[in-house]
Amino acid sequence: PAPALADPTPPPAERAPAPRAFKEAVALFAERREPLLHGHLANDVRLVRFAPGRIELRAGGAAPPDLAGRVARCLERWTGESWTVALSDGEGAPTLKDQADARAAALAEEAARDPLVGRILETFPGAAIRDVRPGRTDRAGADGR
Repeated sequence: PAPALADPTPPPAERAPAPRAFKEAVALFAERREPLLHGHLANDVRLVRFAPGRIELRAGGAAPPDLAGRVARCLERWTGESWTVALSDGEGAPTLKDQADARAAALAEEAARDPLVGRILETFPGAAIRDVRPGRTDRAGADGR
């Protein structure tokens, strides 16, 4: 008898916990190195409804027609659970990118109202607030050092 060959199928990837929110599902695509699908989920779709095992999306023009099936297959493979991903005509929430952009704009507006930032902007004509990062509320820091 011929010697048995090793199984060429790689072992299944470590199972991920099932996402409890759309943002968690999208984050899995970044973590599992699926940049194209991650980009579409973040930039090209509006979430209509999310429940464990079910996602309804309104796809934008840049989303590929097979996006829902590809997303469902990945989530099933990673979590070991059945997922239904469906396209919907529902309005849906703004895209994750639009939500992040709105948060960044609100933070920039808030920063611009700070008197010190206002003086800096006046001192340097043409200067603009490009990014706002959370920081300490006082120079000593929360622990007093």
